[in-house]
Amino acid sequence: MIQYSSLFLQVNPNGGPSAMKLAPNMKLMLAESDPEIKKLLCERLTRVGIPLESIIPVTSSAQLVTDFRAESAGIAAVIVHSSLRNKSSVDAVRMIREQSPEVPIIVISGGNAEGFTDVGATEILEVTKAPTLLAAVLFGLGVIEEGYNIPH
Repeated sequence: MIQYSSLFLQVNPNGGPSAMKLAPNMKLMLAESDPEIKKLLCERLTRVGIPLESIIPVTSSAQLVTDFRAESAGIAAVIVHSSLRNKSSVDAVRMIREQSPEVPIIVISGGNAEGFTDVGATEILEVTKAPTLLAAVLFGLGVIEEGYNIPH
């Protein structure tokens, strides 16, 4: 589980906005079935400079597994909500980890994140903190680079 106090951030010394970037041709896969949470997470990611077209949205665990298998070479990280519909989210994380041991998998949980670390989740974020901390976690994992100002 993530230790927030040990997360290192590079802050723009001028205090202004500082764009983040993914490696060329890489994308984030965002698995979220709640349209409002998905919108909020996409807004936060675009606010720090990640283009909306670099975010692949999926709405179920089954779609997550299928789309990841098709796109895995171009996926920089997977962000998955713990309560996706269809196939178990834990099973989806396990399948992704088996296919791509190196890809960071960030689980957003509303409380019960049991089983996710056992199957290879890289980080667990509580849903109420996810909009603010998601970009910082991606930065800490080396998925995105450049300076970072915590969005409010």
